Amino acid sequence: MISSGQGAAANPRLGVLRREVEQTVLKPFQSHGWTATVEREIDHGDYMEIVAAKKAVTVHIAILYSSSGIANAQYRELATRVRHIFFYGQPYMLDSFAAGVTVPVEPLGDFFPLLVKLNKEVEPDRSPPITRRRTKTVRRLTAENPLDAVLTRLQQFTSERLAAKLVERRAALDGVSLSPETIASKATGVAFSMQSALDYVGTTPGDRLNKRVLSLYYGVMAFAQAEMLAAPSGPADLDEVEGMTKQGHGLYTLAGPNGGFADLRVGVLATGFLPQWLAFLGQDTSGYPKKKPRAAVDLEKIPESMACSLRDLFACMPEIDDLFDEVLGGPAGWIAVAYDSASNMRMSAFNATGKKADSTYGLFVDPGLFNAI
Repeated sequence: MISSGQGAAANPRLGVLRREVEQTVLKPFQSHGWTATVEREIDHGDYMEIVAAKKAVTVHIAILYSSSGIANAQYRELATRVRHIFFYGQPYMLDSFAAGVTVPVEPLGDFFPLLVKLNKEVEPDRSPPITRRRTKTVRRLTAENPLDAVLTRLQQFTSERLAAKLVERRAALDGVSLSPETIASKATGVAFSMQSALDYVGTTPGDRLNKRVLSLYYGVMAFAQAEMLAAPSGPADLDEVEGMTKQGHGLYTLAGPNGGFADLRVGVLATGFLPQWLAFLGQDTSGYPKKKPRAAVDLEKIPESMACSLRDLFACMPEIDDLFDEVLGGPAGWIAVAYDSASNMRMSAFNATGKKADSTYGLFVDPGLFNAI
């Protein structure tokens, strides 16, 4: 650390700033894996410069005790050495003191969004690009049983006239022009598929469990067909979407090498409805197996991610976690997401513009690890 001027250690303003920087800048940097230190403390002007490094990224920032603590010429000179300037306390004549400065000058309470941005520079977002975008409409439902309210609204699309309005609205949102004949054929398919889906999911609690599971399976597939038909880029009519199932649903089952219900293997195929539904959603299905394995030894020839045991499949359903434990036993495979209080820095409204970070850090917790302890 380099100090400039005499009595820097006794400077009460620097003492206050030092404590604030420790809590607001240095500790958050370090908790996110950065090496951060105070590079310089300037007694005349009451500010300090911080250097932080992580992997190949090194960043210099400055923190002032007051936005009016240094002259405009000092601001400009400081901007040649640092990427960002923060100040402690409330702004005073900031437009005048920081006029012409080429780096951002913000309250110290806005430090966390910068840290998020720097983290993304070190670890770029590897999420697959979103290929489909659609304007979202939020509808707030007030009902004693929200599921009933949802099904009531879906019921309207069993009418071809209302289904046609849906198709036209979706086309307008995507800027796609559809002929009246295409709208009519899509609407007919949507109405039929929606009625089929609602008939399947309309089971009663007294039905046998296997019937309820099977009905939900076919109901979900009918909902998917209705969604494809409603989309401007989807199939043009019911015959086209139903033709996707001529080669099956795109799934297969095979007895596992250990035998028994839990070891039954479920896998995906390149043909049938499922891969075409996933392709419609923008997923890459080029690596899906083209042939169904005929024996347990054939499972070793396909990618591991293309098949799983029935036990692993049920282990990913948190809704049945206690039932799963009773029937199949062993740790669950689903992941719980929790807010990461340590990584998400709480910013004081007193010393911030209210700018929000564009990311939230979460904890992905595997309950199976806790069950094994």
